[in-house]
Amino acid sequence: MENVSSGGIAFFLASENSLAIPSNSGAGWLGLFNETNNGDLSNQIVAVEFDTLQDQWDPSNNHVGIDVNSIVSMANLTWNNTMVSGDILGARVSYNATSKNLHVFLKDPDAPNDFGSLNLTLNVELRDFLPEKVIVGFSASTGRAFPIQAIRLWNFTSTLDPVVGGGNSKKWVVWLIIGIVALVVGTVLIWAVLWRIERNKKLKEEDYEDEEMGMENSIDEDLVKETGPKRFTYKELVVATNNFSEEGKLGQGGFGSVYRGFLADLNMEIAVKKISSSSKQGKKEYISEVKIISHLRHRNLVQLVGWSHERGSFVLVYEYMPNGSLESHLFGKKTPLTWPLRHRIAHGLASGLLYVHEEWEQCVVHRDIKSSNVMLDSNFNAKLGDFGLARLVDHGLSSATTVSAGTMGYMAPECVIMTSKASKESDVFSFGVVALEIACGRKAVEPRAEESKVSLVSWVWDLYGRGRLLEAADETLNGEFDKEEMICLMTVGLWCAHPDHNLRPTIRQAIQVLNFEVPLPSLPSQMPVPMYFAPAATLSSQLEYTWTSGTVESDVESMLDGEGNVVNLSFNFTSFNPNMHDITYLGDASPSGQVIQLTRNRKNEGLDQSSGRATYYKQMQLWDKASGNLTDFTTHFSFIIDSQHSNATADGIAFFLAPYGFPLPDPQEGRGLGLVSRDQILNSTLYPFVAVEFDTYPNLPTDPPYNHVGIDISSMKSNKTMPWSNRILSGERNNASISYNSSTKVLKVVFTDFPGNTTVLKHLYFQVDLRKVLPEWVIFGISAATGNEAFEIHTLLSWYFSSSLQIENVTSPTDLRPPTPNPEQNRTNKRKVVLVLVLGLVLGACVLISGLGWLYWYFSSRKRRTRVEKKDDYVLSEFENETGPKKFSYKELSIATKNFVEEEKLGEGGFGGVYRGFLKELNFDVAVKRVSRGSKQGIKEYASEVKIISRLRHRNLVQLIGWCHEERELLLVYDFMPNGSLDSHLFKENSLLTWVMRYNIARGLASALFYLHEEWEQCVLHRDIKSSNVMLDSNFNAKLGDFGLARLVDHGKGSQTTVLAGTMGYMATECLMTGKASKESDVYSYGVVALEIACGRKPINPLAKEGQIRLVDWVWDLYGMGKLLKAADAKLRGDFDEEQMECLMMVGLWCVHPDCNLRPSIKQAIQVLNFEVPLPSIPLKMPMYSATPLNMSASSLSSSYGVTSSEGGQTQSLSSSYKIATSSAASSSSPASLLHT
Repeated sequence: MENVSSGGIAFFLASENSLAIPSNSGAGWLGLFNETNNGDLSNQIVAVEFDTLQDQWDPSNNHVGIDVNSIVSMANLTWNNTMVSGDILGARVSYNATSKNLHVFLKDPDAPNDFGSLNLTLNVELRDFLPEKVIVGFSASTGRAFPIQAIRLWNFTSTLDPVVGGGNSKKWVVWLIIGIVALVVGTVLIWAVLWRIERNKKLKEEDYEDEEMGMENSIDEDLVKETGPKRFTYKELVVATNNFSEEGKLGQGGFGSVYRGFLADLNMEIAVKKISSSSKQGKKEYISEVKIISHLRHRNLVQLVGWSHERGSFVLVYEYMPNGSLESHLFGKKTPLTWPLRHRIAHGLASGLLYVHEEWEQCVVHRDIKSSNVMLDSNFNAKLGDFGLARLVDHGLSSATTVSAGTMGYMAPECVIMTSKASKESDVFSFGVVALEIACGRKAVEPRAEESKVSLVSWVWDLYGRGRLLEAADETLNGEFDKEEMICLMTVGLWCAHPDHNLRPTIRQAIQVLNFEVPLPSLPSQMPVPMYFAPAATLSSQLEYTWTSGTVESDVESMLDGEGNVVNLSFNFTSFNPNMHDITYLGDASPSGQVIQLTRNRKNEGLDQSSGRATYYKQMQLWDKASGNLTDFTTHFSFIIDSQHSNATADGIAFFLAPYGFPLPDPQEGRGLGLVSRDQILNSTLYPFVAVEFDTYPNLPTDPPYNHVGIDISSMKSNKTMPWSNRILSGERNNASISYNSSTKVLKVVFTDFPGNTTVLKHLYFQVDLRKVLPEWVIFGISAATGNEAFEIHTLLSWYFSSSLQIENVTSPTDLRPPTPNPEQNRTNKRKVVLVLVLGLVLGACVLISGLGWLYWYFSSRKRRTRVEKKDDYVLSEFENETGPKKFSYKELSIATKNFVEEEKLGEGGFGGVYRGFLKELNFDVAVKRVSRGSKQGIKEYASEVKIISRLRHRNLVQLIGWCHEERELLLVYDFMPNGSLDSHLFKENSLLTWVMRYNIARGLASALFYLHEEWEQCVLHRDIKSSNVMLDSNFNAKLGDFGLARLVDHGKGSQTTVLAGTMGYMATECLMTGKASKESDVYSYGVVALEIACGRKPINPLAKEGQIRLVDWVWDLYGMGKLLKAADAKLRGDFDEEQMECLMMVGLWCVHPDCNLRPSIKQAIQVLNFEVPLPSIPLKMPMYSATPLNMSASSLSSSYGVTSSEGGQTQSLSSSYKIATSSAASSSSPASLLHT
């Protein structure tokens, strides 16, 4: 080249159609672009420019740049020597298909070694910008000066050889025809084999159905309806919802629509959630919700009625909530709620949360508690729903999930900022926010409110600190509320929403305060905010992150979700390494160890500034042009700004979104945070952007004279700022969280601040419609710059990002990619002939195959026209096992129990034997209860037990696995209890329960009874609580079983049964005299078992001394003499906690009080056992029972009930005489002592 600077030269790859030079492409356009096509994706050009003239988009006169469809380089470096000296320069351009790195090396051949050489690298996927076939070459241009630009030497190699046309095409056609013929013949053979197999299978099924024709079906029909969520056919739900009509549409969810329906068979209204078959996220949440909520049963949880997976549709069926959601009443147009209703709703929600956290078999972390997920039934009772994000955690363990999930405003700080770990504490935080919403009638976040009122929690806490808490009460209540209850609810809300999760209450403690059982908590007058650190390493996947260890790179695909289609993009980098291909580095940015250095100290190079940028390698779809929908996104990152000067700082770091091709300014301009050049600082007209800056230097007169956090819209002049007290001189870690809500259009920034010696969180909000600022597709990343006054080293430690966008008209994941050039359309006449020939053969084969398929369908599918696709069988089989008790075949249970051999027999009950078995399909042991064929009473109790216990779910109840009614056999399948029953340990010398085990058993049994009496949909009266019906699992946890005598009673009503039932010694006095069972009679039975646990004695011992025959009488007598501890089980040898022993026996005596009106509720008994309230005061002498006896003679008893003694094996009559009747229960722990209805 000559010593005149004008234009430059470029090596390029372009579409083979790009042979014409664009008009007006001289001077700085290098013969490649012009003002019209610059930045157009249809250019299909990637070029390496050696530019000698500085244009408005160039960093300097002499530089090397990499251009993609635009003259504005995606990456560039300044060549310190001149390119117009006439010297010969050597350049090497290479591309690595594995790492996707395009590398440029430039060197003066006369310089020694690599002195003064230039290296430039850009990570780019060429397939996104170039067609399959390209041309390669050089292009050059000049301007007013005319330098000579010449190529002296050119060497080119590639590893992928082009396909050569010509004669080989004939062979290709021949092989294609042979392949199609082979395909057709093979298909015919396969159809024939499948038809034969299906025909044989069908004959066997018809034979099996003929055998079933004579079976009794009435019980089966009842049990299928009663044993929990059922599988519906798609046709049933189409009829129920009037073909999913728009008139019956209740709403649109994240991955489906909800419709109102009516099931004529069950005579009930339902809400049907329909998920699209193409929704991957919807399927996962569908499976999660069915597996979890189908096991949960509580009066304050939305009930799952059933599910359907058929014809590619996923459908969930819930009970219908006529009063909609809590949110619609608090903030919508529905009827405002009175204060009593609000207070009751808060209680109900807390009760539901207590159940899922502590009282089910596992702890359920809901992860999305908010007012829109709290439904209201016809009586305005709260029902917590939407368990799609819920996770199961073993009791006593922390959460195993580290993915950020939930709704902004309800998510706990530790989940929002960095840890992302959901827990019981984070659920409690969400409950606290909802409690404040109920009391205040305000949303969790009000972006349009004044600064101090944006966050509901912060606003209420501020009023609390100033002693003006009641000013936060909902104005729409017009003062019509109980002030004490209002203060209590808001204080509990603040306590639950405490920023430090260690200082939040458990939901049980919150309930105690709401019930005024304990005083109000004392909270700090000013809201404290602790610091949260970045999460440990996680493995990134399409849907969630699970715990792992070590440094793991993200490889996340965008994906479709929901009926409206949702695009999700997410990754989580807890550290970085040089081999990662997910990050594109520009300027001075580069990986260093396990971090990213965005800037570096270049003073040894004679430079005073540095800038760098790290961007994610894929573009993000920010909004959908078809629907106008905006994305929701959240990003967390940790960084360090370390000043290299003792008392000065310079510039800062920023997170940004910008259009594709957003250029990096000259690294020598150490200002503008590495986002814009000197002349674009106030207004970036060429490239708009949105950034959140962490600024450490006042670049502009408009900048605050202190460190600050600001939100920038296409300008370094921030639209909104907030002071930032950082510690960058000491290089301390900073954490930031940035989120965007597409509904409110609010950009929210949460960041760590260090005022004085404390660490707090600050919040910055700004409302902006990103559609009006940025294009549909954007790049995003972290940028930094330094220089001028001092050097700063900017280090990125970790980076998490997640976005979700609902879009329309997307049919496949390929549609999610950014706009890419159309492939070349040129075809020769010869190829057209081949294409027509191939299409003809394919169409002919399709017709033949379709005909064969129709014949196959005609012969094999006349009676069954619809089937679940084989690829979805795994979902069906999982649901059959996961959605509650299943119906087993007799053959399955016969195999499991080895044909009910005596060696597997565990015991004999009142209406059949119990056998141990093993189900290979489920891979666990079971206990199978087999009802005697001739037992009419057994059939009734069988049906009762299946209907009731199949719908109960609690960690202290025996789980019903399934049932069978086949070949005139009635069988119940339970979870196997390896440690047998409680009585087998209490009354046998060779098996001793420690005191710790006994006390836990007593509390577990009480918890189960509280669930039955208070927390399930109806009140369940067990009517046969005794130590032989308390089973012990492998960890000696109590499990109450045998619900054959149980009855259902509506809450708030007394007993509806007047039939004598139960076991002598455990039956309350009023039951023996009146025949009426109640919650109080169950409490009596519990009290007897509590005394058995403490004393190690049976309720009746006919061989004992006169005053010690009845356990209750004996213990009460010792209590009256002040010698209560003498009743303690001698086998314990004094190895027990005396305070707990006294407590358990006192509770036992309180529960067996002869006057049912003076007994405690089971809830009150639990409070005493937990030492939450003092011991009860009971009379020293046991009161006598006085009531009108039941009109029942000894002869009627003996004719109605047969009691088999386990000692003599003889049948004996029972007398109405109390003394004789009680003595017959000497062996009350045996099933033979049951009195059956």
